[in-house]
Amino acid sequence: MTFKKLIDYFTPSLLLRIGIAFSFFYVGVSSLFNPNLWSAFVPSFVLNFIPINVFMIGITLMHFILVVWLLSGYFVEYASLIAIFFLSSIVLLDFNAFSIVFRDVSIIFACLALIVLTVKNRP
Repeated sequence: MTFKKLIDYFTPSLLLRIGIAFSFFYVGVSSLFNPNLWSAFVPSFVLNFIPINVFMIGITLMHFILVVWLLSGYFVEYASLIAIFFLSSIVLLDFNAFSIVFRDVSIIFACLALIVLTVKNRP
């Protein structure tokens, strides 16, 4: 494959989808192997409704579903909206940990860029 063909294949949309999906994939895998690390970020009010282990399994599944959805390229704008909602809730509910979750703001804007690219390039 020539460099030109390689560049043509990696569109801005694909690069954004890979980057966003990677962040969700990493957290999904990490929460599988080290759920205690990630459960510290769960707001305490959630524990009034659902046990922490069930919540962590659900969140992990959601991460993996978003990864597959983003990489599939189908209805990417909806996957991005769900990712924005999810990331915004993390930032807002863990605002005291902003020195850790500040990167989520960048991912939110990457999701917004992906939505704009998707809608602009729609036939």
